[in-house]
Amino acid sequence: MGHHNETNLVVIHGYGGSGMIFYKMFRELSEHFHVYFIDLLGMGRSSRGDFECATFGECERYFVNSIDKWRAAVGLETMNLMGHSFGGYVASRYALHHPRRLGKLLFLSPFASEVTSEEHLIKFEEKINELGFFRRNMIKLVMWMYKKNTTPFGAARLGGR
Repeated sequence: MGHHNETNLVVIHGYGGSGMIFYKMFRELSEHFHVYFIDLLGMGRSSRGDFECATFGECERYFVNSIDKWRAAVGLETMNLMGHSFGGYVASRYALHHPRRLGKLLFLSPFASEVTSEEHLIKFEEKINELGFFRRNMIKLVMWMYKKNTTPFGAARLGGR
């Protein structure tokens, strides 16, 4: 949208989302930018290729590299990048890996995470044990799935294949 504008803006949604969550912003943003609402691989209407990342770093590179390949395929030399939630985290990592490809970096309620120490994880597990039965077990289920290299969305996709 906004093909008449020379300044571009690439918008990245949060985890499990889609560019469509920004539909109410389309018109106003397109008055100022040539806007691209992209879906991260495996989310929204993007392809569902095999996700074989074994480490945090591999996962980060998977998303960052996919955005850079998209940028090159579309023919953007540089871009303004806006990320929401997990998309904000991915945008920040893209900025660190490809600073010369960015104009401005914008965040909408970004999510940030880094690999933490074992001590931090022990404190987190102690806090979880203070929660009620349902919340405690839901968090433990998600943590178990994470350790098994799957996500709630991955489990849901298995039912659709």
